[in-house]
Amino acid sequence: MEAKVVESSGSLVRLEIAGRMDTVGVERAEPRFFALFAPRAIDTILDLSKVTLLTSMGLRLLIASAKTGLSKGFRVVLVAPSGAVRDVLDHAAIGELTAIVDDVDAARALLAA
Repeated sequence: MEAKVVESSGSLVRLEIAGRMDTVGVERAEPRFFALFAPRAIDTILDLSKVTLLTSMGLRLLIASAKTGLSKGFRVVLVAPSGAVRDVLDHAAIGELTAIVDDVDAARALLAA
């Protein structure tokens, strides 16, 4: 798993996550992942379009991201998960904790509302 900032402003950060969100990927990337957005405490878009595998460790990371946002007063929106990744998110009911949308424009519109 890799995470990088692809957009950043005073009110929004967008991270692109790529690769496998499994035990190895999450353990390797988690500290850097949270350092990219949590200290800023601003609305965050997590672009999942390049995630190839999502396991329970990846789910834990996404849940922790959403809860971090809730506790610090900002929102986290998940964007563009692929079919298999979307199935895992839906099965785990992540949509009850944070929004899942199809594209970045929809995420921006949701955060602007």
